[in-house]
Amino acid sequence: MNSFTLTELIPVLQNAIGPAILVSGISLFLLMTTNRYGRVIDRVRNLASLKLLENDRKISKIKKQLKILWIRARILRATITSASIGLLSTTFMIIMLFYGSITNANIAGVIMLFFVFCIICLALAVILLIWDSNQSLRALKLELDHCKEWSD
Repeated sequence: MNSFTLTELIPVLQNAIGPAILVSGISLFLLMTTNRYGRVIDRVRNLASLKLLENDRKISKIKKQLKILWIRARILRATITSASIGLLSTTFMIIMLFYGSITNANIAGVIMLFFVFCIICLALAVILLIWDSNQSLRALKLELDHCKEWSD
């Protein structure tokens, strides 16, 4: 490796900072998604234990809730996986940017592929999150229908 002066190293670090901001954003997205995932799991555990104590009429409603929660858990797991792969791609992109800046290697195509792959993974994660939100609304509707029956 060549020895670099500070003035030569600064642009290298500047090139790596942009994608590092992307890492921060993806990390916040993952934090939000894993919190949603944890809430779904907690709700499943609560409903599963409640199911043992209820009568047949309520059990069918609980089963419907559990089915939706199972779907949501799988969607959120896919969302977390997609965002994590995007984060990994961004990490590799930062490594390649740093490597390319230091060695003057022409790896723009590789960097571009990592970036495009990261954005595709993030787009998929957002689409899955929208799907999860719709499933969450379905579960809420079931819950509200249940409350409506008891208020009559």
